[in-house]
Amino acid sequence: MGAAAVGSAAAFAVAYALLVRTGAGQRLEDGILGEAYGRLADPLRGGVAQWSALLSGLHWLTAPVILVAGLALVAVVGLAQRQVRRTVVALAMVLAAAGASFLLKGELLSRPPLDPGSVWGGGDNSFPSGHVTLAVVLVLGLLVVAPARLRPVVAGVGALWSGAVAMTVVAQGWHRPSDVIGSTLLAFTAFCVAMAVLSPARRSGVSASLLAAAWAWLPVFLLTAVPLELLALSPSADGPGLVGVEVAGWLAAGVSAVPLVAALVLVSLLGSGDPPGVLRQGQGEVPPGADRPVAAWAEMPRVP
Repeated sequence: MGAAAVGSAAAFAVAYALLVRTGAGQRLEDGILGEAYGRLADPLRGGVAQWSALLSGLHWLTAPVILVAGLALVAVVGLAQRQVRRTVVALAMVLAAAGASFLLKGELLSRPPLDPGSVWGGGDNSFPSGHVTLAVVLVLGLLVVAPARLRPVVAGVGALWSGAVAMTVVAQGWHRPSDVIGSTLLAFTAFCVAMAVLSPARRSGVSASLLAAAWAWLPVFLLTAVPLELLALSPSADGPGLVGVEVAGWLAAGVSAVPLVAALVLVSLLGSGDPPGVLRQGQGEVPPGADRPVAAWAEMPRVP
């Protein structure tokens, strides 16, 4: 999980370098941004513009409101399970991702004007998106503290929620596709660090560790390939590119769901956090291994 966190952070840097710090990346995303504003001005708009309008009217749903409500929900679910350590780690994960998102966007990263023909210029940096970071990392926090039987429901509902937020910020012209990719990778980086803290140092079986490593790297590979695919379809001097706001909106929704699917598997593979004992009908908690047969003679003292 530590290696996956490093890989996810590296993929974050790759997305920023390719889509924000190159002329081709800025030309592609400024074209999507312009088309998004054109769709909003069309009274007969459809597709992602129509779907995203459902959330665009919730102006009170600001980042602080989402953060406070999400932290409260994670705390209530975690403490209800009596999982104090996991709750503390999940809350720290959410706060770390949210703080890093706002610090990177506002202070550390920039968007230089590299596309001379763009009407948007360099403009203020919007990478990564704070709203998408919160939407994804809060679902990841709930997956960490939720009971095992409810995790598929949390992942499914959370994927719909984060996908709707990601689609909205792109289709409404609030953010570019790179902002969604970076936000998702930032949230997954924080999740990998949290799971590295919570996971046991050793596993009894090699297969579980190998599966966990494969699932941990899956979002990194997929989300690193997205910027390369977008640049391959970017507009050229001969004509427009193949990626418009319709494709970008659905792509943003899908991108935000990738880490949630991987996280659902990882939390199960790396330990659910359930109490280690086994509760049997009519009995108290039995320590693990107490029901295994033990040879009585092996426990007897040796007589010289």
